Amino acid sequence: MAPSLLATDIVLNWYDNSKFTEGLREIFKKKGQQPTFITMRLGEKWAKKLIAVPAPIGYVVHISISNDPDNPNVIGQAMIESVRLGSVESFVRDRAILEKNIGAKTWRRALKDIAKAYGIPKVSLGMTLTVIELFPI
Repeated sequence: MAPSLLATDIVLNWYDNSKFTEGLREIFKKKGQQPTFITMRLGEKWAKKLIAVPAPIGYVVHISISNDPDNPNVIGQAMIESVRLGSVESFVRDRAILEKNIGAKTWRRALKDIAKAYGIPKVSLGMTLTVIELFPI
């Protein structure tokens, strides 16, 4: 049974697309055995939201897979390890992001997946990206 959510709880949601959620589901099937993982979110919304909470590092968020973000389907929780905000260009040379990314392992694929997830034709290097590192608990 999913935990009850409070109005102040933060839920990171993934739309229920098996291509984007397969790795995420695996992480939460093996609780306690998985290292940190990274999710990339286009724009600054998530960086602002997470940095606004008191002491964001160590803050626990709920992880959801749902096609309706207003009706989350929580599959687990994760603790924030880091939140980074910058242009896509500022991140594309950082291989560590891709190594920990739960999806694509190349920047070409990651940018295509992000564009698809956000329903836009293309992600440009000048766009803002939030990179969130999480530890599943």
